[in-house]
Amino acid sequence: MFQLPLVTLALNSTLREQRISELKNYCPAQLMSFWKCLNETVQEINKGESWSGRACCHMTLSERCQYSCITATAKVDLQHTCRQSDELDFFTCLEKQQTGDECCGNARTVECHRVCRAIFQSELTPSKEMRTGVVNACSSSSPKVMHCVKNFTKVAPVVNNHKHLHCCDKAPNLECKESCHKSLRAKLTDQEIIDNLQEGGCGPPLPHEKLWQCFLQGASEVSSSPVDREVSLSRIDRMGMDSAKLHCCYKAVSPACRRLCLKTFSNEWTKSWEDFDKDCLSQLSETVLENCLNEVEEPCELGCDGLGYCSNFNNRPTELFRSCTSQADDAARYDVALWAQQGTLSLPGLQLPVRNISRCSPETWKTIACILQIKPCHKRSHSNSICRDDCYELLSECLDWYRMPPGHSAASLCSRFSPDDPNAPCISLKSFMEPSDSPYQAPADQVTSPCRGDPCPVSHICSVNRNCHPRHHRTTCQPYQCTQGKTPSGD
Repeated sequence: MFQLPLVTLALNSTLREQRISELKNYCPAQLMSFWKCLNETVQEINKGESWSGRACCHMTLSERCQYSCITATAKVDLQHTCRQSDELDFFTCLEKQQTGDECCGNARTVECHRVCRAIFQSELTPSKEMRTGVVNACSSSSPKVMHCVKNFTKVAPVVNNHKHLHCCDKAPNLECKESCHKSLRAKLTDQEIIDNLQEGGCGPPLPHEKLWQCFLQGASEVSSSPVDREVSLSRIDRMGMDSAKLHCCYKAVSPACRRLCLKTFSNEWTKSWEDFDKDCLSQLSETVLENCLNEVEEPCELGCDGLGYCSNFNNRPTELFRSCTSQADDAARYDVALWAQQGTLSLPGLQLPVRNISRCSPETWKTIACILQIKPCHKRSHSNSICRDDCYELLSECLDWYRMPPGHSAASLCSRFSPDDPNAPCISLKSFMEPSDSPYQAPADQVTSPCRGDPCPVSHICSVNRNCHPRHHRTTCQPYQCTQGKTPSGD
C-alpha cells in the first residue's frame, strides 16, 4: 500500500515532491476529487514552510492538533486545536523554536544561521561538536548569537560522576545498565547524561522509576548492606522534600523549569530553591505550574472572615481564598509598614523604588498587601494574578521613576505580574477596595466551611460533622471531626 504520512511530507519538502511525483503512477488524473484534496492540502503545507514550529509537528498526540501544526504559519494558528495541557512536549518544543528564532535571527552569515538553527532543532542536548560549530561560525561575525546560544545551553561537565554509579544497578534492563555505566564514566554534562540514558533504553526520566529516583534523590553513600542503607536514609531522602508536589513538575512549560522543579521537591531543596523561585515561579509563563504547587501547599477554600487589617476581605462566604488567617492579616500589615519605611518593593531580581505610599494611593497598596497574603483565588482558574489595568495604573502613579534603573516601564513591569490577554482570569483590586456587599445573614443561615484552615492535627483528615447543628444542639458540638489518616511506615 502506498502511504503518505502528512507530517513526514510536511517536514521534508524534497521528499514531498518526490512522493507526489510517484503518486501520479498510481492515481490517474480522472480522480479529480482526490487530486483536488491533495493539491489543497499541499498548498496549505507550503504556506507554513518557513515557520520554525513545523519541526515540532511530529510530537503532537492528537491528529487534529497535528494537522493544524503542519498547515500553520504561526503558533497563534494552533490556539483552537491544540491544548497545552495535553501536548506538553509539543509546546515545550515550540517554545524552544521560538527562542531559536530570536537567537538565530541575529546571525550575520548563512553558515552561522545554519549551525545556530541546528542547536535548536535537535531534540537532544547540543553536542560538543555542535557547540564548537557555533563558536567557529559565529564568534567573529555574530557575537549576539554566541551569547544567546551560551545562555540557552549553559552546560558544564558533572563532577564526581562515580558517586552515582550505584544507581546503574537499578536499571530496568541490561542495555540501560551498560549505557548508564558508559555515560557516568565519560566527561559529559548532566543533560547529555540524561539524553544518553533515554537513548540507551532507560526510558524518560519519571520520578517513580527506581533508576531516575536514585539520580533525583542524589548520591547517597553506599552502606555495607541494603538494610543499613535503608536505615541510614531519612524520610526526606526516601520520599523527597515534598513528594506531593512532584506531579506538578510535569506542568512546567520549559524543560529547565521541569528539571529544577524535580530537583527542588526531591531532596535538593536548599540547593535549587532560589533558582527555581527566581527563574520559574516568578515567570508568568509558568502560571499553571505555580497554581498546581499552590493547590498542594494552600488549596483554595470557601469564605473569609475574622480579619482586622484586611477587613474588606471579610463577609465573603462564596469566594475562594488560600490563606484567610490572622497570621496572613498581620503579615499584610507588616508588609505595608516595611514598604513605607524602606521606600522599595522587593521582587525576584528587582527592587522597585516607590513614592511615599502613605500619600500615593495608600488604600490601593494596602489592598495589594492583603491580596498577596490572603491570596484570593479566581473562581475559574484559581490564579491570583492582579489585573493588568490595576497594575499599570498603580505603577504609573506611584513608582519613583527617578530612582528606577533605566530600561523599564510600567508596561514592561506589569507584563511580569499580570496576564497579557484582557480576557484571562485575574484578581481585580476594585472588588477588595471596599467592604463586601454581601447581605448579612443570621448565623444559622450562613454558608460555613468547618474544615477551612485545617483544624485537625497532623496526619488526620478533616470531615464535616453532619450530626452537629447549632440550632438542634443545646450543648456545644464540634462542626467537624478528625479521622486518623494512614502514614508511611518506619523512619
